[in-house]
Amino acid sequence: MQNLPATKPHVGVSELVPSRPIADRLVAAYFRTFESVYRIIHRPSFQRLYDRFWECRPADQTFAIQLILILSIGSVFEPGHTSRKSITEWIYVAQQWLDSPSDQPRLHLEAIQVHCLLLIARQATAVDGENLWISTGHLLTSAMHLGLHIDPRHLIQPSPFHAEHRRRLWATVLELIIQSSMDSGGVPLIGDYDCAPPRNLNDDQIENDILPADAKEFTDTSVQIALLRSLPLRLRIARTVNNFRSGLSYEETLRFSTELLDIYREAAIVLQPADSSRQSTPFQRKLYDLMTQRFLLVLHDRFFMQAKSNPSYSYSRKLALKASFHILNLSSPTDSCDYTSLSLSGAAGFRDIPMQAAGELSDELLSRVSTDSSTRSASGLVKNNDDLRGPLDAFLSTTLTRLQISETNVKTYVIFRCFLAQVDAIQAGQGVDVNDVIRETLRDGLATAAGILEAVAGSSSQAADTLSNNTNHNELANDPDDWILNDNVTGDIDSWLLGYG
Repeated sequence: MQNLPATKPHVGVSELVPSRPIADRLVAAYFRTFESVYRIIHRPSFQRLYDRFWECRPADQTFAIQLILILSIGSVFEPGHTSRKSITEWIYVAQQWLDSPSDQPRLHLEAIQVHCLLLIARQATAVDGENLWISTGHLLTSAMHLGLHIDPRHLIQPSPFHAEHRRRLWATVLELIIQSSMDSGGVPLIGDYDCAPPRNLNDDQIENDILPADAKEFTDTSVQIALLRSLPLRLRIARTVNNFRSGLSYEETLRFSTELLDIYREAAIVLQPADSSRQSTPFQRKLYDLMTQRFLLVLHDRFFMQAKSNPSYSYSRKLALKASFHILNLSSPTDSCDYTSLSLSGAAGFRDIPMQAAGELSDELLSRVSTDSSTRSASGLVKNNDDLRGPLDAFLSTTLTRLQISETNVKTYVIFRCFLAQVDAIQAGQGVDVNDVIRETLRDGLATAAGILEAVAGSSSQAADTLSNNTNHNELANDPDDWILNDNVTGDIDSWLLGYG
């Protein structure tokens, strides 16, 4: 049986790389953000290959693929330095390289690095950023085929550098799998493994085999180690809440919640040491919080609504609201920090976790204003709910900004705008028809969103191509589930907004 001929995803991957000043900026952005949390690349080794790349092109194709993925991730934090067309092309070229037939199967550590970078790039840039759980299954089997789940001490005399590199990669694979499983609602497919956590070392210490720093000293690997400490518990939670055959009892929920909170308190000591010359960055702390607080939110979500009729679950409602506040306050559309850039462009969890948190706060706000409306005193005074309204207004602004960047689904913006209009109508009291207010806000919201999408589509030919793939008006006109272009609002408005009417 003949082998299929190897195919190249692009005539010259190196030719896709922009000029060095732009590349330097995007590479630096990647290393100060995602690489400081997900440990994939050893920076000193990369820097040597990167310098060599500029001295003598074309470079090794595997390195060139890694580089364009690093550039695509870095572009999220340095907007305006590259086009959406280039970002999309980089990601598709890397995906094709990973999937294309080859005489030698791409089962080596560099391919695992490419796969990890590709998954992060897809999610961070919202280019094919959904359903990553399917792709992480391939990543897991590839990593286990290379024995990453087995601790390097069982191998034949691995170098300290090689051993640490394998441990870091395995920890990254685990985190990508559990996060994608929570995004999709799938059960994590992680089996037995005995690979130890990476040592608490900076990148420049690995090559010299320096003894690890004290556990409380912040290093290049501290965030990854902090995530690994809670991984066994988060795995148990993910397997339980995503398994349709089982569910957590309230006693188990409280026990898991207590354990998580204890781990978070320990992590705070590491991420913000009081007596260290080096501390974590805001991006590291905020991404760590998002990746871990989501488990606290999902634990208590089941009992959140039940607490309205059963006071014994009030602790769950209180804790879910606290986690929701924390998640929404991680970013603000007016901030110019790295984490806000990610929240405005990212797909899957970077978009959906804040949306879930906003939903919890919305329910609490509606409960409050409904109660206030029914018990309002004769003076007509309305209670101040700025503690809830502020984060929700900021979230609505974020959803609008996302439409201006790359988002093409208008439902989140329109629904939350209608919800806040409903709250205002209830607070206004008698003489205001709530349904009329919602209908009018619905039409205004759709008009605003459509105007933004049209402006984005007309800004460049690539924007038009992107929109045609996702929200093409001709395709939507033939879509039986289309509701964006239809101004006729009939029947039950709540069901219509949820997409069922």
